[in-house]
Amino acid sequence: KPIDREQLANKLKTLGKGLHSRHNSLHILAIDDDQSTRELYAATLSAQGYKVHTAASGQEGLNLAESMAPDIILLDLMMPGMDGFEVAEKLKIHPHTQDIPIIVVTAKELTVAERMRLVGHIEDCVSKESFSKEHLLQEIQQFETLYPHQAGLKDPISGLLNHRYFQIR
Repeated sequence: KPIDREQLANKLKTLGKGLHSRHNSLHILAIDDDQSTRELYAATLSAQGYKVHTAASGQEGLNLAESMAPDIILLDLMMPGMDGFEVAEKLKIHPHTQDIPIIVVTAKELTVAERMRLVGHIEDCVSKESFSKEHLLQEIQQFETLYPHQAGLKDPISGLLNHRYFQIR
């Protein structure tokens, strides 16, 4: 943050070409107590064809994740009530959500103990101070590489890598 909307939109447009996930488009769940951040995620990512769902609290995010099984979760750590640490832990112990990759986006400077608490629960941690739309899109692109089946890079019938799509990317 601040996020350059045009740059994020262009990068997502590039990433989204030919994307065929299990939902026909990438579903992203953004859990953040800041309304303007949720609106930014929704506006920017939806404009590029991603399905964006938002939650204003940790509990609301858990409920949405369990009911809809998004492809990726963007999670703020500092929220009132149930914080992001607890949300990440609960997501990883629930059978329906344990395989969903989580990217933490936070303004908090994490201590070593906090980083250790997140190990095994998240894919990456991004600072809101250095966060940009381009960085968000790089994270999503990395997700596609790390989770090819969820990103539609693998054929659902054979389980083999879809080389044609991979070459397009």
